[in-house]
Amino acid sequence: TLDPASVGGIHANGCYGPDGKDGPISTKIVEIRGVDAFGNPVTLSSTENPDWFRVVRDCHMGTCFFVRDITVEIEKAYMMKQHHVVYKDVGEFK
Repeated sequence: TLDPASVGGIHANGCYGPDGKDGPISTKIVEIRGVDAFGNPVTLSSTENPDWFRVVRDCHMGTCFFVRDITVEIEKAYMMKQHHVVYKDVGEFK
């Protein structure tokens, strides 16, 4: 239900999901691929550079390297129906 730019942003800064029960959304990241400051390709995962992966995964903000790809574990979720309602003022919520 999120725009791709939003998904990238919430992973970069360690945001939590809607209920906050499962920890930061970034814990669903399986692999991060990018380029370091010297132009070298970097891959971080639980098997490749695992120590760096754990450190960078939860709040990288793009400070360690240029992030090119993020592979994320996803799960099927319920469908939400969107309603477009325009309220004139807060009092209408009652």
